[in-house]
Amino acid sequence: MSAPLFFVDLGLPEHGELAYLTPEDTKHALRSLRLRAGDEVSLADGRSWTGRGRLVQEEGGRAAVEVTEARRVVRRPPLVSIAMAPPKGDRLAWAVQKLAEIGADELLLMDADRSVRRWRDQDRAGRVLGRLGLVAREAAMQSRRPFVMEVVGGGAVADALLVEPARAVMLWEGAVHPLQATLPGTDDPGCRHPSHRDRRRGRRRARAGQAGTSRLDFARCRSS
Repeated sequence: MSAPLFFVDLGLPEHGELAYLTPEDTKHALRSLRLRAGDEVSLADGRSWTGRGRLVQEEGGRAAVEVTEARRVVRRPPLVSIAMAPPKGDRLAWAVQKLAEIGADELLLMDADRSVRRWRDQDRAGRVLGRLGLVAREAAMQSRRPFVMEVVGGGAVADALLVEPARAVMLWEGAVHPLQATLPGTDDPGCRHPSHRDRRRGRRRARAGQAGTSRLDFARCRSS
């Protein structure tokens, strides 16, 4: 089993430097995971570096970790940004958790014409985004990912399409092309509008319950 991952707010540390976990992460490490002095953990700042260290002691309610290794890391392309209208209830937090676990880089919460969940008050919107950011952080720790997905809100549908020079892909329940066919570097010409035959096939699959996000099927896209 790989060492548990914790995020620390620290620039690239040197060998032997001490990094301190947050009080919440300290409680999780010492009480839930039952880590003790000498146990190895993974460290990252969620943005630019990752490393390893050994638990030393607890000081003032925060666990101290001696850094044994640290190196710069960069996000691997393609960078994935997901735009979605926020759903009701707990489904939004669930979506943030799952997207962070599979390695999405950014989540844009759109304010669409038919959105059922809106935050007109800026203070409330800030609190919601803060909570969702914590969900993304915890999901990254759980899945051992060194980067934390960014969650931003207040964007319109038009903002989600301003991705030049990147490629935009639209989710469609009747899609016939897999996501891989639309990614850069693939030879499959999946980045086209489906034909009438494709559409009929997609509708049959949708009625049969065979289409949807479980297959990561996407239909329409555009590239620069």
